[in-house]
Amino acid sequence: MNWLLKLLRDALLLAVLLTVMLFAVSRVVLPYRRVFAQAGAYQLEAFETGLAFYHYGLNGPQVFYRLSPLNDFVTTKQASRSAHLSQVNLEQENYTAKWQEATKSLAILETLKQFTGQAMPWYEVDSEGVKVRYETLRDGQEWLLTKTVTFAKPTYVGQTSMTLNYFRNDLVFDGVTTEAYRPINEEQAKQILTWYGLSAETENQELWSSVASSGVVHVINPDKPGYLTVIAGDKQQVILNRSYSLLEVVEQVDREVTELTQTIRIRAHDGRQQ
Repeated sequence: MNWLLKLLRDALLLAVLLTVMLFAVSRVVLPYRRVFAQAGAYQLEAFETGLAFYHYGLNGPQVFYRLSPLNDFVTTKQASRSAHLSQVNLEQENYTAKWQEATKSLAILETLKQFTGQAMPWYEVDSEGVKVRYETLRDGQEWLLTKTVTFAKPTYVGQTSMTLNYFRNDLVFDGVTTEAYRPINEEQAKQILTWYGLSAETENQELWSSVASSGVVHVINPDKPGYLTVIAGDKQQVILNRSYSLLEVVEQVDREVTELTQTIRIRAHDGRQQ
């Protein structure tokens, strides 16, 4: 009987010691770093004004594809665009924003979560009675990006839109019809086929059409490996806003709401084929 009591006592002591050690390790703080998730050849991260897919360069992030409340919008009864965060409110700092691990260093367990692919960046902003939260969820090679907008009072919304910016030298074309929405020459079309096994029509000028008929649009930066594919849902369409260099994923709402949710799908591809 004595040996059994001793065994139980030792087991209890070991459990207590392990609990204390695990708690201590979980609270160890590492040097500050942002939370990011690997997304193909890109990293997905939350920043001061939203989420972004980006390549890291020698001087910080380069090729920065943003999903931001500065660009995302709803339309009013008068069909005018209303950005979730206006440039004026940004400049006058008339907003509050927070994002995952924006101000504190990471504990060991949080770091392990990040490097095992479990970190899911998020971002939240509140300005003039409108609160917007962005959340991310990995689905294989694809990312589900969800925007939840909460209004202080019932508000009529005609459409809601989530956006992704593109750059002047980007190659933008339909993932199904292969139609080029921005100029692509023959040499670039050959490179796209060699690098990624994709077909793209050549086009010498900006197309008049601004709606991607298939709802699938590839965005390739010729200077960086990897590319992004924007995929619209069943009740969404992708519109090219050439004035602001944006891909707008638009969804009809057409009712008065206090909260609305929109989700888009973006596939982040790996680097070029050798």
